[in-house]
Amino acid sequence: ELTHNNYKDFFLSDIKLSYKMKHFDIDLSLNNIFNNDTYSYVINSDLISNSSTNRIRGREIMCSAYYKL
Repeated sequence: ELTHNNYKDFFLSDIKLSYKMKHFDIDLSLNNIFNNDTYSYVINSDLISNSSTNRIRGREIMCSAYYKL
């Protein structure tokens, strides 16, 4: 909610795959699938205009391996 009864919709999507064995766990994750690079909005009221722009991390892929004793 930006102001009273005024909302901004923004959609980020991530995916994660996991494979588990007896002593190993392997994770593969893809963050920010749609590669959005900014989150911004503008609020206009009577005599005031308010804007905000934030940079967010781009798309990334990460593979992790864990060894369990």
